[in-house]
Amino acid sequence: MQSIQNITALSFLVVLAVLAGVSILGIWDMLGEDVVQKSFFTLCLIGVVSGVVLVAAKYFHHPESGENEKVVAPDPMFRHIRVFTVAALIVSSALLALLGVFAIWEVMDMDVLFRSLASLGVIAFSAMVSIVICMDREGLKSVVSKNQSSAGTVIGILFLFWFMWVLVSSF
Repeated sequence: MQSIQNITALSFLVVLAVLAGVSILGIWDMLGEDVVQKSFFTLCLIGVVSGVVLVAAKYFHHPESGENEKVVAPDPMFRHIRVFTVAALIVSSALLALLGVFAIWEVMDMDVLFRSLASLGVIAFSAMVSIVICMDREGLKSVVSKNQSSAGTVIGILFLFWFMWVLVSSF
């Protein structure tokens, strides 16, 4: 069961990275106009599906009280993916902020500022989903593993979706 979940998680991460790349290329007009919207919706769908799969996998197999379950060490690859994702998020945020500053000071066109913000939104959302998946596969506690969520969490998620919708629909 553990290997199937690891393969599924890796598949989600690969699809997530490809769709994030396609979304960013579409935002910067390197691909067709329709690509941004379709890849964004697919990216959101993958995020929701991965959350559902992670939660559902927790309840898939419950050993009986007398049954001995083999303890499997987490795959260290997920820790490396998580560390790489955080590093990539920091570097890309800094570079996109620099482009935004150039646009604010009119060194670049103001359109660059909006494209930078949209790219940052896609990268942040992809990183969040990727980190949650990796933390789950490592057995670490994450937001998804809590049994209850506060109203602030729900409002924050709804605000994030609304903000990303506004950014994508403006192009």
